[in-house]
Amino acid sequence: MEKFTLSLFLYCTLLSAEEDIFRNNTNETDPTNSFEHGKENNNLIPAKSDSLESFKEQENKEKAKQLMDLKALQSVYFSKNRKLQDNNFNVLYVAGNTNKIRLRYAMTTTFIFDNDPIIYVSLGDPSGFELTYPTNDHYDLSNMLVIKPLLIGVDTNLTVVGASGTIYTFYLFSTTYTSKFQSYFSVFVSNKRSIGKLNILSKSELEKREQEQLAKTETDNSNKQDKHKLDYRKINYESKEFDDGKFIRIGDEVNHIFIEKAKINRGYLQNPKHKRTW
Repeated sequence: MEKFTLSLFLYCTLLSAEEDIFRNNTNETDPTNSFEHGKENNNLIPAKSDSLESFKEQENKEKAKQLMDLKALQSVYFSKNRKLQDNNFNVLYVAGNTNKIRLRYAMTTTFIFDNDPIIYVSLGDPSGFELTYPTNDHYDLSNMLVIKPLLIGVDTNLTVVGASGTIYTFYLFSTTYTSKFQSYFSVFVSNKRSIGKLNILSKSELEKREQEQLAKTETDNSNKQDKHKLDYRKINYESKEFDDGKFIRIGDEVNHIFIEKAKINRGYLQNPKHKRTW
């Protein structure tokens, strides 16, 4: 009996030892069990997944691109011979002329039409150039437009019609930072002056001027109507004779008759019945 009890005790001890060995091996190979064990001991961190590592790697690459020196500066802007006004183009308007405008990728060019609001614009290639209009809630900027090249080495045409009836035409082409020539940042078009301080009116002042102009027009029309009513007093009633070659008009501006010259009998003499004796 004692031998049987001793044998049973040894068998249970060996079985318990094998279970402990199997449990330790499983924890070392299974990350899930390692994570659960870590939660109990609060000293183990779960392994990072592949998706998280790839995300962080991509994020690091994007940051590196932002900090990378692209070396895309246009050297002509650092030339000793560069003048401060080289990037502003003054166009003296001449009817029928087409001006050539150099634009640059990654830069914009503003067109300003001196005291001539824009009523119509035609851009030849909207896929290669972007056309926008500057806006402001308080000021009238209707005489300006902005063009930005979307591609390099392309050209197109630009036609602008102003409120004055003037037609402006331009030839546009785009360059990049490798160009030896500077692009224009502003193009000022006028028929009497060069670029300077613009006479930009606030919208309230513009509305005030329009109302004053409308009131003046109504007053002028009223005066013309009154003047027309009094014109009859200035009619000249003096009888006159006018010959237009076919008719002879005799009379004044109101009362007159027309005599057809072809029906006038000529070449006869009218003798009186009696002659004066004195």
